[in-house]
Amino acid sequence: MNPMMKTILLFCVSFVFLQSISAQEWVQWRGPNRDGVVNSFKSPKIYPNELKKKWSINVGEGIASPIVSGNRAYLISRQNEKETISSFDVNSGKTLWSNSYDTDYIVNEAAKVINKAPRSTPLLHNGKLYTMGISGVISAFDAKTGKLLWRKDVVGSGKIPYPQFGYCISPLIVDGLLILPTGNGKESALAAFNADTGEMKWKWVGDYQSVDDGIGYSSPILMKKEGTLHLVVSTDKALVGLAPSTGTLLWKFPFALEWAASLTPTIHGEHLIISDKNQGTVAIRVFKKGNDWTVEQVWQNQDPFMYMTSPVLRGNLMFGMSVKKKGQYFCLDANTGKDIWKTEGRDGEYSSLLLADEDLFIQTVDGELIVTKSSDKGFTPIKRYKVADSQTWAHPVLLRDQILIKDAMNLSLWSLK
Repeated sequence: MNPMMKTILLFCVSFVFLQSISAQEWVQWRGPNRDGVVNSFKSPKIYPNELKKKWSINVGEGIASPIVSGNRAYLISRQNEKETISSFDVNSGKTLWSNSYDTDYIVNEAAKVINKAPRSTPLLHNGKLYTMGISGVISAFDAKTGKLLWRKDVVGSGKIPYPQFGYCISPLIVDGLLILPTGNGKESALAAFNADTGEMKWKWVGDYQSVDDGIGYSSPILMKKEGTLHLVVSTDKALVGLAPSTGTLLWKFPFALEWAASLTPTIHGEHLIISDKNQGTVAIRVFKKGNDWTVEQVWQNQDPFMYMTSPVLRGNLMFGMSVKKKGQYFCLDANTGKDIWKTEGRDGEYSSLLLADEDLFIQTVDGELIVTKSSDKGFTPIKRYKVADSQTWAHPVLLRDQILIKDAMNLSLWSLK
């Protein structure tokens, strides 16, 4: 084989290898861009009638989603009254490492139906794994070995009550700063920690002292406007934009929540889309006026009310799940807010939505995985798969032609082939 042919062959092999690795990078809440969009998936011409279960292991309680990098999966769960962080081989389900610690979390009387298992999805960044437990314990691990690098208890031995339903916000990293909440639902703050050391660099407390404005359960996102990064955070009373490096307030849009929603704000071009029981679904625009940032409402649709299910976007089509009529899937025009279609209702209390190629993958709380086209023509399921016999609150992870599912107690890998 001549040198040129060898070079071409090595390039092709390397390209395929890099594609294989990059196809399995789902390293934080709702994926690379925190938007539920799977870029590495290609829809098959024909979906199988059944999925093939490759392996299933008991990993303990928890509704936090797994994350994946290369051939390793990571998960935080509750096992034997301990919060446990584990790494698994994706191909076999074999545990590569596990690290546990005691936690004394006590479920609030108003939340007895909710167990005391972790809710926050881990984050992988620069070889380090970051987790937040239900009681506010933040940990950083060496992702390869599981060695604990540092740990913080943002509540402080139970002296400050945690949020009513426990910590749910999933971590975000911006320029070496780990962004997470502290305190409780009424006296809470958003804080930035040095990702290498755990040292707190800034804390933004909002207006809770005067208007009961706490950091709730919605995970923050990052938005770039006119060259400026904005850390977008939902509080009980407003949607705000902070400077990630300092925590300085850049802008604020009043948006009082009747229910403490946990859906993530959605970016659509120049718009930010949010939702609430009384106000329906609303789009706002953030822009600079002189030297100051300002915000204005662009459209409002009073009908679809999203509570826990975060929507996904394909072009100008937004797909979501409304709480109305005991659960309704819907599609609206993200440019105008106008309804395009919605189901009759009774679709359940919650679903996790992912957009993969042109298909929607909908993981229901009842353990069913629905595949449907992301179409403006209506809700037309292609296939329905039973992937769990228990409640399934965690987002699935799509790995090329495989799907990783976390149900009430188990982590399972299913194949489309």
